[in-house]
Amino acid sequence: MMNDNESSFDDGAKLSALVKKARRRTILRNAIISLAVTIFILAGGWFANLQLQYRSEEHAMRDIEMLKAISGPNQYILGFQINLRLSSWYA
Repeated sequence: MMNDNESSFDDGAKLSALVKKARRRTILRNAIISLAVTIFILAGGWFANLQLQYRSEEHAMRDIEMLKAISGPNQYILGFQINLRLSSWYA
């Protein structure tokens, strides 16, 4: 009789250890999956933000070039303008 009790206690201890080990593996697996998903989402967000900034920069540079083209044709062709009029000093 005593042998049966020891055997069932031993089986219960093994089962308990097995459940604890399975629980630890599940927690570790979930942590690794969560970390991988977090890194993937952050990398995707960083890449999307970079693309949006480049697109915004392209539009801004295009607008600046268009403004230069229509605001002063002589300045746009020469690149800079020097004001050498003396009449502005005497006015």
